[in-house]
Amino acid sequence: MADNYPVVSQTFPFDLEFQKGLLRLLCEDSRFAHLVAGYLEPKYFESEVLQWAWNTAKQFAGTYGAYPTVHTLKQYVHQLDPKIRGIYDLTLEQVGGIRLRDEAWLRDAVLDFIRRNIFVRAFHDSRAMYNQGQVEKAYDYMMSEMERINKTVWEVADESWFYDDLPARQMARLSADQSSSNIATGFDKLDMMLHGGLSKGELGIWVGYAKGGKSTLLMTLGVAATKFQFRPTAHFVFEGSRKQVEDRYESAMTSELYAAIRDGGLSSQKYCQAYQEYQYCRGKLYIRGFTDEWDYSVVDIHSTLKDLKKTHNWIPDMVIVDYGDLLQGRDRHYPNEREKQKAAFRDLKSLSNRGYAVWTASQAQRPDEGCETSPHWIYTRMISECYEKVRIADFLGSINSSAQERQEGILRILGEMYRDNAADVRFNCPANLAKMYIGNDPTLQNRWMPDLWADIRMGVQRQQVQESDKLVNAPTSKQPVQTYAPLK
Repeated sequence: MADNYPVVSQTFPFDLEFQKGLLRLLCEDSRFAHLVAGYLEPKYFESEVLQWAWNTAKQFAGTYGAYPTVHTLKQYVHQLDPKIRGIYDLTLEQVGGIRLRDEAWLRDAVLDFIRRNIFVRAFHDSRAMYNQGQVEKAYDYMMSEMERINKTVWEVADESWFYDDLPARQMARLSADQSSSNIATGFDKLDMMLHGGLSKGELGIWVGYAKGGKSTLLMTLGVAATKFQFRPTAHFVFEGSRKQVEDRYESAMTSELYAAIRDGGLSSQKYCQAYQEYQYCRGKLYIRGFTDEWDYSVVDIHSTLKDLKKTHNWIPDMVIVDYGDLLQGRDRHYPNEREKQKAAFRDLKSLSNRGYAVWTASQAQRPDEGCETSPHWIYTRMISECYEKVRIADFLGSINSSAQERQEGILRILGEMYRDNAADVRFNCPANLAKMYIGNDPTLQNRWMPDLWADIRMGVQRQQVQESDKLVNAPTSKQPVQTYAPLK
């Protein structure tokens, strides 16, 4: 990437909001800015303010050897004409306030933008050589440029100079938004153990007997994340079917019997209520079935996530894999089931390291005869195949119930291990599996779960009041209506 070929396209291939995000990324990641600066001209931004900001940033880097922060750029606004300072300052304020949730997508989009334009420039130059009769030269040039395109990457080694980077580390800690990192489970004692919920970058594994509630608990975590926290979640199904999981979610969301949902018996009242609530949750839950083959791996999950990012610009905070025992490692060739599952769970941990909170489950060994009728606890050492496959997890827990407890609507949860806090947390949950419901202890109030629906209800009431005021205070024919001249 030493040569600075001009880019052919005239503007970036994403809208103005993402261009603001790109400018903030360039200002916050000086190493990334140095890599792409030779390829990105100010004119590729659509906004005059962003063009000025990137041009100023490049001049700043040429003088001081580092790219300025957005705050530093704002200090240069006072040098501009007073008539335009306001809009420039406001735009930079918006740039500084953008949350870089789509940072990976921005990097990929810029990389693809540069690759495509390296190709266009190489195509024009090689065609000119070919038309001049320089066939070999044209061929060699095009092949070298194609190799250069393939080697154009922004990946930086995961490294640091420990003693040098203290200010950067502390700034990252202070500016970290913990509420955006942790995703509450909805279970008070469990969230307390997890410091507010499973964090991005962590892998949580539940262990339970066959038909013991693993899939229902995973779905309950999906409901807590999407309906009550509005956190984008991807639910990948490797057993059963996508339709079955959709029906289960519908049952949990509407408190309607699963059997009634499955047979189309959702009442009109419940349907209308669900439709209204779902409008606030649009785009928050993605369900994908992988049930046509027998050899799926994390590669299939990762490919789907990449496609979602590329096609819909959608990145989940949480990923649910139902469930891990049905996966195999990326290499797909293992001598036995034990090695296959070890590789699969290592790959799930690698997936979480990419910035997702990942929940999955694993089956416990078949219980001894008679154990199902007497209450006991499932520990992760009782996991099927081998314990080594889950040792890489950040959280390990189990779902427990005897036959009598299931009849009484009780599940017992064991939080056996969490890397960052005390372990061995135990509590009971009310459960109605006919409605796909697993709830928090009704005597507890989950302080980790935000009551976003209260804000929504308040907003709807406020909007209704405002609409009523508009009707009451609507201008009559005798009242002049004030108009405003367009901004120049």
